[in-house]
Amino acid sequence: MRYAARTERAAYRERFADEGRRISAAHATDHLVEIHGRLRVLDLRNEQTLDALNLDDEANVGRAARVLQATQLLSDRLVGWYADDLHGLLYRSRTTPSASPNLAFFAAAPVTTIDHGKLQDQTATLARLILRERFAVEFPLR
Repeated sequence: MRYAARTERAAYRERFADEGRRISAAHATDHLVEIHGRLRVLDLRNEQTLDALNLDDEANVGRAARVLQATQLLSDRLVGWYADDLHGLLYRSRTTPSASPNLAFFAAAPVTTIDHGKLQDQTATLARLILRERFAVEFPLR
């Protein structure tokens, strides 16, 4: 699992932002998975939470290696402190901040999944991404 977001659009924009909205052939066999569940999360979109942790908004939108290392350390510590009582981190999307929060969930998160199959088989979704979101898809649509 790479990204969880409220909308399909946000999940794809977030996942492929670093690639310039380019979906290479290497991702053709990645799976689109729908996730459901009621989770207890730490909301990093809240200024009070960021202040309590002595963080700034870079924890939400930062792409630098040091930011990713710090948020991974935070996640590891939260799992150690709260075990199964906390299921993940809710954070502001880098690409659709006002429309869709993202979720980084922990291994113990009580979720159910629906596997919608390989990305290469998501013709309607890929067509929407190409036409509406200016994505480039580098493998044939089926």
